[in-house]
Amino acid sequence: MDRFSKRIQGGLLAASMLFAAAVVPMQTAIADEGVQPSVGATSQYAGVVINEAYLSGGSKGAAYKNKFVELYNTTDKDIDLAGSSLQYRSAAGTGAANASANLTGTIKAKGYYLVKAGSNGDNGADLPAADVDATGLNASGTKGTLFLAATTDKLSPAAGDTTTNAQIIDALGYGATNTFEKAAATAPTSNSDVKSLDRTNGVDTNDNSKDFTLSATITPGKANATDGGSQPNPDPGDPGTQPAGEKTIAEIQGTGDASPLVDQTVTTKGVVTATYPDGGFNGYTIQTPATGGDVDLAKHTASDGLFVYDAKNVKSLKTGDYVQVSGKVSEYYGLTELNATAATKLPDKVNAPTPAKVAFPKTDAQRESLESMLVAPQGDYTVSDVYNTNKYGEVGLAASDKPFLNPTVKGLKGDAKTGAAYQAEVDRLEAESVTLDDGSSRNFLDTKYPENADTPLPYLSNTEPVRVGEKVTFTKPVVFDYRNNAWRFQPTTRLTGDNADAQPVTFSNTRTDAPDLKTVGGDVKLGTFNVLNYFSTTADETGCAVSNAYVDRDGNPVTAKNCDVRGAWDKTNMERQRAKIVKAINNLGADVVSLEEIENSAKAASVVPDSFKGNRRDYALSTLVDALNAQAGDGTWAYVPSPKTLPALDTEDVIRTAFIYKPAKVATVGETHILTDSDAFNGKNGYEHGRQPDAQAFKAKNAADKDAFLVVANHFKSKGSASNDQNKDPGDGSGNADYTRQAQADALLKFTDSVKQDLGLEKVFLVGDFNAYYAEKPIQKIVDAKYTDLSEQVSEKTGKYTYAYTVTDGKGNTNGGVGSLDHIFANEAALKDVTGADIWNINSVESVALEYSRYNYNAKNLYQPDQFRASDHDPVVVGIKTTGDETPVPPTFKDTIKDEGTAVYLKKIDVGTDTVTLGSKNTKDVDLSGWTIRDDKDSADHIYTIPDGTVLKAGGEVEFNLDKLAGIGLGKSDQVRVFDKSGKQILQFTWKGDDGKAIYVANTDADAMVKQGQGGTDQPSGDKGDKMAVDAWPGLDTVKAIDGVDEFGAGKATGEHTDGNLSGLAYQPGVNGKPGTLWAADNDLNPTLGITGPKGAGSINKFVYDDKSGSWKQDPNDGWGFTKDGVAKGGKQLHFKDGKGGVDSEGITLIEGDPSKGVFIGAERDNTDKNKPRPSILSYDVSAKTSDTNGDGAQDLTAAHEWNLTGGLSQFDVHLADGDDANLGVEGVAFIPDSVLTAKKFKVNVDPKNVHDYDPDGFGNSYGGLFFVALEKTNTIYAFALQTTKDGHDNAFPVAQIPLPETAANAGYSGPRDLTWDAEHDQLLAQGDNTIGADEKPTKAMLATYEFGTDGTLQLTRLNDEPAAVAAGNTEGFAITPDAEATKIAGGKDGKTYKPVFWADDSVTDGHSLRMGYIEATASQQPGPTNPDQPGSQPGGQPGGQPNNPSGQPGGQGQNNGSGTNGNGSVNGNAAASPNGSGNAGTHANANGQSAVRGKLSKTGVAIGGVALAVAVILGIGFSAMRMARRRD
Repeated sequence: MDRFSKRIQGGLLAASMLFAAAVVPMQTAIADEGVQPSVGATSQYAGVVINEAYLSGGSKGAAYKNKFVELYNTTDKDIDLAGSSLQYRSAAGTGAANASANLTGTIKAKGYYLVKAGSNGDNGADLPAADVDATGLNASGTKGTLFLAATTDKLSPAAGDTTTNAQIIDALGYGATNTFEKAAATAPTSNSDVKSLDRTNGVDTNDNSKDFTLSATITPGKANATDGGSQPNPDPGDPGTQPAGEKTIAEIQGTGDASPLVDQTVTTKGVVTATYPDGGFNGYTIQTPATGGDVDLAKHTASDGLFVYDAKNVKSLKTGDYVQVSGKVSEYYGLTELNATAATKLPDKVNAPTPAKVAFPKTDAQRESLESMLVAPQGDYTVSDVYNTNKYGEVGLAASDKPFLNPTVKGLKGDAKTGAAYQAEVDRLEAESVTLDDGSSRNFLDTKYPENADTPLPYLSNTEPVRVGEKVTFTKPVVFDYRNNAWRFQPTTRLTGDNADAQPVTFSNTRTDAPDLKTVGGDVKLGTFNVLNYFSTTADETGCAVSNAYVDRDGNPVTAKNCDVRGAWDKTNMERQRAKIVKAINNLGADVVSLEEIENSAKAASVVPDSFKGNRRDYALSTLVDALNAQAGDGTWAYVPSPKTLPALDTEDVIRTAFIYKPAKVATVGETHILTDSDAFNGKNGYEHGRQPDAQAFKAKNAADKDAFLVVANHFKSKGSASNDQNKDPGDGSGNADYTRQAQADALLKFTDSVKQDLGLEKVFLVGDFNAYYAEKPIQKIVDAKYTDLSEQVSEKTGKYTYAYTVTDGKGNTNGGVGSLDHIFANEAALKDVTGADIWNINSVESVALEYSRYNYNAKNLYQPDQFRASDHDPVVVGIKTTGDETPVPPTFKDTIKDEGTAVYLKKIDVGTDTVTLGSKNTKDVDLSGWTIRDDKDSADHIYTIPDGTVLKAGGEVEFNLDKLAGIGLGKSDQVRVFDKSGKQILQFTWKGDDGKAIYVANTDADAMVKQGQGGTDQPSGDKGDKMAVDAWPGLDTVKAIDGVDEFGAGKATGEHTDGNLSGLAYQPGVNGKPGTLWAADNDLNPTLGITGPKGAGSINKFVYDDKSGSWKQDPNDGWGFTKDGVAKGGKQLHFKDGKGGVDSEGITLIEGDPSKGVFIGAERDNTDKNKPRPSILSYDVSAKTSDTNGDGAQDLTAAHEWNLTGGLSQFDVHLADGDDANLGVEGVAFIPDSVLTAKKFKVNVDPKNVHDYDPDGFGNSYGGLFFVALEKTNTIYAFALQTTKDGHDNAFPVAQIPLPETAANAGYSGPRDLTWDAEHDQLLAQGDNTIGADEKPTKAMLATYEFGTDGTLQLTRLNDEPAAVAAGNTEGFAITPDAEATKIAGGKDGKTYKPVFWADDSVTDGHSLRMGYIEATASQQPGPTNPDQPGSQPGGQPGGQPNNPSGQPGGQGQNNGSGTNGNGSVNGNAAASPNGSGNAGTHANANGQSAVRGKLSKTGVAIGGVALAVAVILGIGFSAMRMARRRD
């Protein structure tokens, strides 16, 4: 195997991190990678090891039918295994073990213990008798982790090295797993690669990659075939050992990745250049005499150095000895070495080798030519990683003048614009990454070997610190070798804290006692600081078991683990932590500081003394302020108390954000505002939990309130975990929970604008830990909203960042990378007052060994009560100018669409093409000469002057392409402003955070602009543009009312027909063609109850067929019907899941026509708060017992489940604002089963760059299908997967959008209101109403048909007129019965049968709201034209259909029209079926080929949807996943 392959194999951990989370939490306040020990947990089982694991039992070619794990007792005494267990966790797992088997009985001294595990099939022989049968333990054959546990409880070890976990007796991680001892063992390539993982001679070095090898000889219950030593000395009689005679070192090394003499016995000579008698290397390096010096890497193709594994002789050799060595050549995980059988000192006098003076080689081939040689590194080297220095005594270096950068600081993987910048940072690893090692393989944190922790750490020091970013100077030669998947510089002897004089390097000291406050400047300084889980409540106060503590080397508890609180274990450790935080804050120089990761003392586990008079939530904060003042002086600091309005406690985290400030410098303005109702922060509807932002206004002491600035503190969700597929790493390097962080950014911006407006302030700073690097989407959303990232400005100027974490490339290289997760953003108004900024590197660049959490972890105790490593994040501070002369700010010009003086208006703004169209409402021409058009900037390059002689005709329009005319580009957040010839501004329109391609059009009165497709002067209205054909109603024109007069209105109470609110319909088929049940949604039952004025709760109404009267009536049973004012009425009022509010129920659907699975309602809002949108799907158990809880005559139903769609809609850039948007929400809902969607290859299209087939397993939906909702604001249909969890959470995951084709709108179709899935004919029917656009221009109600195209998209293929009595009404509901209910009807065509359909009228037309008609049941397509010669669809909007369609009905491509239904047989969704008697496989052809995105109208009749959610878990994404965050949030 070549070195690249070995490095990839060794680097599988990087890939497994991606599978698991792409991000491994770093518990920096808690412990180094892996769990720290509890006292005495494994002592009774010490010496028992996993000896052999055979994991392909039952597979093709298997040796044995069952898998097995063999244990071996390495001791001389019997060991009772009672209380222990063998556990398995999947390769990507981060939680509890997937399976566990309790062990019983005794394992004899030097004996074996066989655990019979699961099986993959029936192949292979039976196992010998096992000691325990554990067939439920069915481990993967190629990747995963086995734990021998000192407990029968399932373990949940942190990913990474398990050697310090006291509850794990032994572990075997193999293949691409994220958990192992030191490094994962090589695994079989597949289940048909019949090999076992064998330990050699029972030796346990705590390195799976070295301790286990693959063997084709499977030996259950007895000695392994590989027994004989991990570094075997060859047997002279071994036929596998081939003599090769005397060779030079260069001949042994060869010119390739591996020695050409592997497995051959050779003799060679060389000078000893380094010796490693202890520390695990057990050998020495030799080099050919007189080699090295000024090496030309272009000509030097074979190394002159060689590592000799020789534990016997290394202690008697010293540097400079000339030796002859014989032994077998091997490649030990990429390092060529000689396994010595003999070593002899030679008396010859030779010229010693000299260090090779070379810059870091850029290629592996050049590096190979220096392997194990003495080198004197030349050129720049910079410290890039110190995280493992306290664990393995190693320091990550970059062969450059700067450390590695986390690549998402610069770009996103695969992104068209920034992907190259991302890759450039990743590529640096291969070219520059190297590790400065300590000449040892010891793990200083491995408490199984106490002498490790008792050995002082190398390199680390408080007086000569090693910090990321420091320059490295080599003062002694080093050996260049390859170990543990990395090229390394080794000192010439093992280095510890006891022989620091042997250290081969010095480091520049970059520490400072304070930030660069001169550069920061300002009258007031604003800072932000993550204080690393500062809890005044300590774990011991909560009763947390000591076994849950992270302990020091003596077993003393230091920090909490798996307790109800985080942070310090006891008061002593808490005071150590606080001392560092206090020192850091008092030296920061800030006057206002936002704090992140401070205890939320409102939580039940928090200990708050009765004497504390403040808000319980603030207790921990108060203790920190007290400590600050104890050092800085009484009254120096104060904290901002929690406001009266707080989030629900169960939605808050155990940590929170907070503000402290210096009253002598600043004052608060008003109380804090906290965002309380955001799903994105409250952890609902598929979002991960975050800390709710809080906003506080501050002003300089004695300044006016109007001069205050608003500061919003943030702590977004970390990258450490993902509870659902939607939140897994999208594959662009952003890490887990990017989906949630994007939604949190959106919610933050909306919240900030609201608070800013409420307070009447202009200046805003957004501060805190955003858990995202600069190029990631959450940060770019904020930047696009015209905020400047001051932290990024500091980084660009100084190279300082706030955080450091491991980065990995696709070739197995890993090192540390810097980047900022902590940011201070200033909006445009605030930016004018910013004087400077700095990042104070006191934490992220320092070794974790200095933290309070590592107190007494090593003989060299590096803790000091100073500011260094007070946290893992660095603070940021900015200066703000609050005094001095200020230029008067002119009054803000508000958005004005039409100028009253000239009647010129902004008719259209096409952001994507940078085009502005001016229109005229004037009866006279208007001279535009000298007028200017600008975007949001006033510099000369952002101003276009209209040429002389340009005239806007009366009632006409003039178009200006600003990009072509003046190079002005319009962005996602921008303005268009128009100034007349005198320079007076007359027009303006502003937009924020759109998709960069939006088209805005003026409404009819030109007093507002809306996004095209939502109603405007450019909104298609049937009188211009390409039109889709509207075909005749394929049924009878006869329609009859089937409800009683004023059954849905308040006529009896008011004397006139008013206020009907009937909306969606759903049909439950009957048995054997008999009438079934008609379910209806009424969006406000108050009129039915005779209550006029205020809106009330909506209802579900149930209609049954009365055979005696031959009519439909509301079910009189079980509380469904009641009488009001002498009229038979009905309906059960609907409330939300919490039992409150009144549901504005618009749409209704069933799952496959079965109400026992729930009746599902699509809702716009809570009618008791009608100006606030609440787009939702709710499910109701209609069999539940109900009562009239308020005495109004109607019984009440509370939702069993409630899915708020706000967050999901935001993924399509759809945001419903308070006010009018509340009534433009969910209108219709339908259910389509997975069996149809997968058969049709329905497309997930939330991300246009990642459109792919829908896979139900990727969404975890709970109902076996998707719910499709029609949204009135965008006239778009959206698909959602709905999930209910065992803990009571209801999550809605967006899957796809199906925009309305512009040709349909041009034909006068209002857009989809009610939705009905016609399962018999695989089509989605969408009822339209009688108004179109935001201005509600009259049109006629039509029925639209959506079908699946051959490409898996849902496409609007037909429009049909409806009977006159329906077309003129406010028709918002439609249901259709199955073909089985069809009969011959008087007035119908000969030979044709007709079946009932139903319509709901949202108004009360002539006293009625519910009507029934008939549609032909034998038509080959429903609905469709009747002209068999109808031409196919052409550019220009010709109607659909193909002339070769024998029935004359439009079926897309006529040749695809088969016969019969799709064979479902059952009725799905809202209704039973349509009249389609033949197939509908085709799609609606259109030559334009362009489709709609993000809710806009397409230019064709094909709707394919636009922007997609990166929900798919992309396995096999490679190794360039970046591990972004080491710790919990």
